Amino acid sequence: MAAIAVGAAPCGLCRQFLNELTTAASLEVLVAGREPRLLPELLPESFGPADLGVRAGLMSPHANGLRLESSDPLVLRALAAAEASYAPYSRAFAGTALETVGGAVYSGRYAENAAFNPSLAPLACALTMRVLGGGAEDAVTRAVLVEAPSQVSQVGATAEALRAVSAVALEVFEASA
Repeated sequence: MAAIAVGAAPCGLCRQFLNELTTAASLEVLVAGREPRLLPELLPESFGPADLGVRAGLMSPHANGLRLESSDPLVLRALAAAEASYAPYSRAFAGTALETVGGAVYSGRYAENAAFNPSLAPLACALTMRVLGGGAEDAVTRAVLVEAPSQVSQVGATAEALRAVSAVALEVFEASA
């Protein structure tokens, strides 16, 4: 990503998350009515992936080596999201896939931050993709979470957040690494 255009300067949490991007050092922040600035100017003396020995950044291709025996297409979509998730600190790779009444499928992957807060939950990413895809009113009929074993689990938070948007039960699968 070369630039991001926003209506107002990103908050500190957003700046910290942008700092995880592979292109953070050269990311141009375009704020309406202001001169473009590089992210490092907006986040001086930052702490990020390089400080923790992480070389690959958020949005770079990831292959986490996850495996799961299933032929269910929705489980495989969640597995693919977990496989692409960005969790260099906790190794808590996770992905979610949602299926709707209309047959659409939306997936989301976990993306964490050196500050560990905020991290993006896979369900939040899948729901965002649903809204961006125009399916906000299309009811969720199935929800699958695939995660690798780790000390950080998405199960509780995902099930709780899912209840806010659907009555379906969360299907949980553990992938091996």
